[in-house]
Amino acid sequence: MAKLYHNKAIEKKDIELKKKDVELEKKDAELSRAIAACANAEARASRADNETLSKDLPGLQHQLQTLVEKLAVSVNAQAASLYIPVFTDLALQSNSPRSFAFVAVFNESPRAASAIMNLKIVEIWTVVGECWAKDTAIRNHQLQQDSRHLASYDSQSGFVSLNTIALPVRWQGKQVGVFQAFNKRLAANDGIDLNGFSPQDEKVLTDAIRDQNPSGLASATYRFQASPTVFDFLGLRGESILENTVIMHVDLTCSSSLFSDVALQEAAQMLRVFSEYIHDEMVPYSGVVERFMGDGVLIRFHYIDFDSSDPATNPVVRAVYAAERLLQSFDNFKSSFWRDLTGEASKAIKLRVAIALGPVTSINMGSPQNAAPTVIGPCVNLSAKMVTNAPRNRNVALVDDNAAKALTQQKKQGYSSILKQYQWHDQNAAGSPTSSAGKCFELTFDQCTLPTLEFRPLSKFSSL
Repeated sequence: MAKLYHNKAIEKKDIELKKKDVELEKKDAELSRAIAACANAEARASRADNETLSKDLPGLQHQLQTLVEKLAVSVNAQAASLYIPVFTDLALQSNSPRSFAFVAVFNESPRAASAIMNLKIVEIWTVVGECWAKDTAIRNHQLQQDSRHLASYDSQSGFVSLNTIALPVRWQGKQVGVFQAFNKRLAANDGIDLNGFSPQDEKVLTDAIRDQNPSGLASATYRFQASPTVFDFLGLRGESILENTVIMHVDLTCSSSLFSDVALQEAAQMLRVFSEYIHDEMVPYSGVVERFMGDGVLIRFHYIDFDSSDPATNPVVRAVYAAERLLQSFDNFKSSFWRDLTGEASKAIKLRVAIALGPVTSINMGSPQNAAPTVIGPCVNLSAKMVTNAPRNRNVALVDDNAAKALTQQKKQGYSSILKQYQWHDQNAAGSPTSSAGKCFELTFDQCTLPTLEFRPLSKFSSL
């Protein structure tokens, strides 16, 4: 009897526990539905906020345009620009932007203002980048002599910058942009003040930009860049990707002697080995081979993991080291891998390298079925022109004015000592790069040695 009673008591407890389990399952289901409802509500609110931000972009940009013009007029500036940072990975914004995007531009010349906005972005090592990196105001009254200033921007905009002031724009203690004014006037509509912007001008602008005003420049800049579609709106993200980059063209001269000296199949194999050689030599410097064009090669050096204090992360520095390596090892390559060539034919083949810096866009070209990625931009054309017009009777490496200026930023390492201004033989010849290149420099590795640096593939390209 005791055992029977015990079994019935246990059975009753089991029934009660099963009822409790059913009730818990119901509660869990209710809780899950509540959590899902909250998540959906948050998602809807977020989408609504994003849609509102996206819809507000034209209005915000107009507001910023008005504020930029007002600030420029307050210090008698001839022109002014507002920039926001562009990061390599937009989802993981670090403290080191890839470049800076134009948001608003004021210029007394509407044509110049339009041309400047079409430039879209400026490089990280410019005065804008210096202002961002140091998080302090930068004043310069001799901008044309500053290696951080890109003269190519002046030629594209038709506006010559003589002096400037750049200030960080902060919202709630965080940097959100950079404001820059150009060409301080002596008085309204008067000549340019060669002394540039004064400490008083800096105070006026700093007070005007301060983030206490919720309808001021700092707040509007923050709200503008907070939109998830801001880079689509500015034309900086989408089907094509715009970035500042270093383009290198490598070209063989007298390569036709290959075909006259050896059989076609042999010559083709020799060019294949040459392509492998170029690829292998680029790996330590994170140079990405974009495409081979017969005996020519196009290589891109990206801005990635950039640190202004580390020359190895400067793509111009990496490209210059890569060029030095190519020129120094090319004769050894020929003797090691082109043994079937006669001495005369091998000696006639030289290597030409051209390096240019500027904005490019990556885009798929061709029919949808056979589209292939390629890179397009003025510096691509410029480096191609430079390498085509370079001397054919010797190994040579040339850099454009923009690349030379970026190189001289690493002043402590003395990179400027390897730059020698180069003169084109026929500056008026059809297709000459003189008009678009401005100054051109030859890298003089035979006279100066580059400082020793440890190079290894940067993280994003370590698998190349």
